[in-house]
Amino acid sequence: MAIKRIRELPSELPHARLYLDDIEEISTLLAEAYTSALTALNAKYQAEYQLPANKKVVPDEAVKIVYRIGDSQMDSIDDLREHGGYATNFSLIVLDSTSHAELHVHSFHTNPKLRLGYPLEEEQWSVYARVKAIFDRRQLKLKNSILSWPEWLKLVSYILIALIFPFVPLLTRFPLRLFLYLIWTVLIVVTLYVIFRPSRILFVRSHERSKLSATARQGYVKAVVLLVVGGLVGKLIDLLFARLKH
Repeated sequence: MAIKRIRELPSELPHARLYLDDIEEISTLLAEAYTSALTALNAKYQAEYQLPANKKVVPDEAVKIVYRIGDSQMDSIDDLREHGGYATNFSLIVLDSTSHAELHVHSFHTNPKLRLGYPLEEEQWSVYARVKAIFDRRQLKLKNSILSWPEWLKLVSYILIALIFPFVPLLTRFPLRLFLYLIWTVLIVVTLYVIFRPSRILFVRSHERSKLSATARQGYVKAVVLLVVGGLVGKLIDLLFARLKH
């Protein structure tokens, strides 16, 4: 008896920032794959049961794609464009008369997921690889890199940043102490920014992203500056009071 190792089709995709043209490309890819699979299924049934050529067991024109943003459902790319803005809770669903496929983007800590169902069997790996290639092209590289670290390295980094590094400056004199607290604050801000930055879908074409990107960068820079300044002011006040007591 031969033993075969069967690789399970993955569902996770890298965290990414997608645009309307990416969603349109994925929609076309999945619609064509499912339509082709249903056509092949009909051909198989026609040959097996000797059905006439115009007799379809499963209508291949039944493939439909819908998009869900929170509690709202939309039927086209134009609907998404009209909706505007962006979403961090998004689903692309391929419906047909036998089953459906789902692409979900819904959390800052859980990877986007693609689930492919029947009758897409032999083509599943190819379809998954093509969808993943789109996510790879738009991936959040720093976030995915950190999340791919082994658990022991994540734990060591957490211990260093949260439990050890805060007390190291206390062993130094005032100027160096302030510099070390600055480094610590920046490390915390960068870590929080990377870890809690969610995957998102922007409902504009990628070539239209410059205006949105500039607005987003202004918001990020403002938030980071406020956090850094707030942390430094707090530490300065603590240090000044400590010097006054002495």
